[in-house]
Amino acid sequence: MESLGTAMVTTLRKATDSGSSGYGSTERICEKEDSEPLKDAEPGFQAQTDNQHGSVPIVRLPSAGPKKKRRGTVCSMKSVAQMSVAAKRLAIVAKRASVSKQKVVFENTYRLEPNGSMRFRQGKVEEALSELLASSLKDVTYTTYTARNLSVDLSNQIKCRVKDMGFRRHKLVVDVFLGQNCGQGIEVASRCVWDPSVDNFATASYQNESIFATALVYGFYYE
Repeated sequence: MESLGTAMVTTLRKATDSGSSGYGSTERICEKEDSEPLKDAEPGFQAQTDNQHGSVPIVRLPSAGPKKKRRGTVCSMKSVAQMSVAAKRLAIVAKRASVSKQKVVFENTYRLEPNGSMRFRQGKVEEALSELLASSLKDVTYTTYTARNLSVDLSNQIKCRVKDMGFRRHKLVVDVFLGQNCGQGIEVASRCVWDPSVDNFATASYQNESIFATALVYGFYYE
């Protein structure tokens, strides 16, 4: 065996001298291995030498190994199609909602005065005030707590009643005065800066043995 190993080394060196590419590369690797052994080898790289002749290495290159398959995508084509259909439906619903919420804008009539049916009718409003005060205060006894809450309730009732009469072009202001009836005298006065041809007011009063009330309604025409 020793003579056979010596013959192999001699053959390799002769092949290097004659210019053989196959053995020459192996001989150069062997000489490099003899002078400078590999210290930092790549993972999977193995270099083994013959037990008897350490100058002849057996080189094993790392194998490529089986290729790993890539994972499939999270969303398939079917799920993507379903998502696109759902997005289109949401867009259609949002568009319909925006169309339904559009505010209707009317053209300006440029009317500076109310017509006959839209004027503030003082006599009709005063009749409604007298009727409402009589029905609301007929059996009421004056107290501080009653007067405070009742004045607010009467103002709201009067405002709603006058609005139902159809004065759509008038701004309404309602004042209600309540007090204890002790036989004293009282005077209620007001002043307004307005256009007397289109603006007007109405007033009514009521009293019983315990309470008195005065209601005023102002109607201001706006263009």
